[in-house]
Amino acid sequence: MPYVLSFKNLDTFEKTFDTVEDALVNYEQVQNKVGRGQELSNVRLSDVGKKTFVDLYPGIAVKEVTDELESVWEWDLADSLKIRPVLKKRYRTTT
Repeated sequence: MPYVLSFKNLDTFEKTFDTVEDALVNYEQVQNKVGRGQELSNVRLSDVGKKTFVDLYPGIAVKEVTDELESVWEWDLADSLKIRPVLKKRYRTTT
């Protein structure tokens, strides 16, 4: 499944990866080259097939990213049977 890592520095950067791990390693490498004083902005990893995305930050774990990319849906903690999914906040449109 292709994943697209994108961010802005001086220009917009976009690169495709086969795994979440590869994308995060590349993100960390780029962040280290840029330096901590000059954070990258709008860093996002997208799952092309599922049309999901997660905004990245330094130190984010692979499991957290993978879990967030799994679905656009989430369940309230009180919904232990996962009967009523709710669209994650970042996918909701405001009117």
